[in-house]
Amino acid sequence: MHIDCPDLTTRLAAAVALAAAAAGASAQTGPYAGGSVSYTHDSNVYRLADGAEPPPGTPRSDRITSASLMAGLRLPLGRQVLSADASLRSTRYADHSSLDHHGHRVALGLDWATVERLTGSASVSRERTLVRFDSDAALSGASTLERNLATITHAEAVARIGLVTRWSAELGATADAVDYSADAFRPRDFRQSGVSAGVRHRASDALSTGLALRAARGRYPHFAQVADGSDIADRYHGRYVDWDVRWVPGDVSRIDARLSLGRTTFDRATASDVSGATGQLLWTWRPTAALRLETRLARERGQDSSALYFPGSGRYADFSRTTTSLGTAAYLQLTAKVQLVAGLAGAKRQLVDTRQDLAGATTLRTGDDRTRVASLGVRWQPLRTVTLGCDVTHEQRTHTGALSTDYHASTQGCHAQLVLN
Repeated sequence: MHIDCPDLTTRLAAAVALAAAAAGASAQTGPYAGGSVSYTHDSNVYRLADGAEPPPGTPRSDRITSASLMAGLRLPLGRQVLSADASLRSTRYADHSSLDHHGHRVALGLDWATVERLTGSASVSRERTLVRFDSDAALSGASTLERNLATITHAEAVARIGLVTRWSAELGATADAVDYSADAFRPRDFRQSGVSAGVRHRASDALSTGLALRAARGRYPHFAQVADGSDIADRYHGRYVDWDVRWVPGDVSRIDARLSLGRTTFDRATASDVSGATGQLLWTWRPTAALRLETRLARERGQDSSALYFPGSGRYADFSRTTTSLGTAAYLQLTAKVQLVAGLAGAKRQLVDTRQDLAGATTLRTGDDRTRVASLGVRWQPLRTVTLGCDVTHEQRTHTGALSTDYHASTQGCHAQLVLN
């Protein structure tokens, strides 16, 4: 995502994430402040395999309460626009107090413009969040029940210069870092940076396309530990050609697509090498004034989809070699104040795990899994500043190989949000 992270940071092109908008506040265009509370019942907190029992005295399900405070602004400064957002979150478990945690997210952004035709943007964000427990079945035993917080840092900058015609040129750079609190996940800590250069053509108000060359390099600093206790890193690099298009054929439809051709190679975990095509297609369709449909099809590297969002199901780190996903979300405005939200999504992950022991011997395991998620929710906005809602979600996973498990889980919850602006 972006990196191996969530959101992870990540933007992640996460393929299944269509309902993130349904679970959070809509983007704010001015100064705002607010808060939210939620109460959720999860039938399988640790995403235990079907037939597996939790440790004695540990319930399989739990009731989770979360409270958040948020604030932000969007401030015009002449030709520039400064934006800032921050949120603090406290989460408590009724029966699994070891999972209690505090999270946060801080983001700063600047859209800038100079005289003539030079424009650009820059942003930086930092987030701390709990990683879901189905993120890495390769880590077995008690370590999978340990609380694991991910700290995700992301920065990016883009500069554009408009040419005399409808053409423009773009230069971009990104940097990402992901760190996990659980010792068992230290091999998953990673760093990544990238640069890109390309051109964009705006054929009309309805159609624009871009072509760019992109290079990325990264490393897992704690990939393996040698006999003297020191860590050795695994580095990777990639070269890609990106083609993207935005097409708005009419008032009711919009298509955003990206196709990338290239290769990613690793120094040590060579089984994770990926070559060929990746990309995503997002189609937004509004057949009536009351109904909006969003459909996304994607195939991404694990480092680019590690923060997937299933409808109503939250985020988890993805360490797959590749992830192919398809998701659809529907937003139906029942009345002026009531909205129905439904989502269906599925993802197939190709899994590879390469480990080195203290003697330097390498072990390779492979496998795959398929995850399906269905969700249904309702939103009620009695006042402009108040939103109330409830959601029901069911997810199920099947697998082959040793790197995943079969499981099923259901969540039911309600939330309330107040935003003043």
